[in-house]
Amino acid sequence: MDESRKIEINIPALTSRQHAAKSLFMICRVHCKSVEMLLTKGDGKQLPSALALLRPALDALLRGCWVAKCMDDQNFQPYLKEESKSWPNKKDLFCKLKPVLFPGMWSVLSEHSTLMNDDYHDFTHGGVQQILRYMRPDPSTRGAATREELKFVVSKVLSYDIYAAEFLSELVGDQDALNAIRLTRHRLELESAFENAL
Repeated sequence: MDESRKIEINIPALTSRQHAAKSLFMICRVHCKSVEMLLTKGDGKQLPSALALLRPALDALLRGCWVAKCMDDQNFQPYLKEESKSWPNKKDLFCKLKPVLFPGMWSVLSEHSTLMNDDYHDFTHGGVQQILRYMRPDPSTRGAATREELKFVVSKVLSYDIYAAEFLSELVGDQDALNAIRLTRHRLELESAFENAL
């Protein structure tokens, strides 16, 4: 998870809209880093908090993409005033983003879209999945993450972090960082495809 964080990103002067997009991508990455920190603690019993952070990480990523790729500076200004405009809902975000995202990224994010109001909502608000984990009869496994759960969280958060870093590099025009991140993403996609084929 650390490879994309090692890349220095040079940030030039930006418009308010670009600053907002940059902020959203950075918020996504902070949530991803927090998930990573939670998962490296102890025996995986911090999974509920890690799962809960997936929803705001994805929300920030999608909003950042929308601001960066679907808005212009003038049309975005009202969104910087509190309560003056409502941000697009999940369905509207995905409709607006489909034409501007490359197919691989669209495939991953749209696959996750069903989780925003279902599983992610359950994760965030302590739904049945969270409750059942703490009702396990064996005290040694109570509340702990299974290998499949950890794999689920790591795969999601790694995708979000790399996409946010990629969009951030593209936004600020740092071609060297963008090339390095895309190479990392491509290698991870190949590794994932190989693992799934086994």
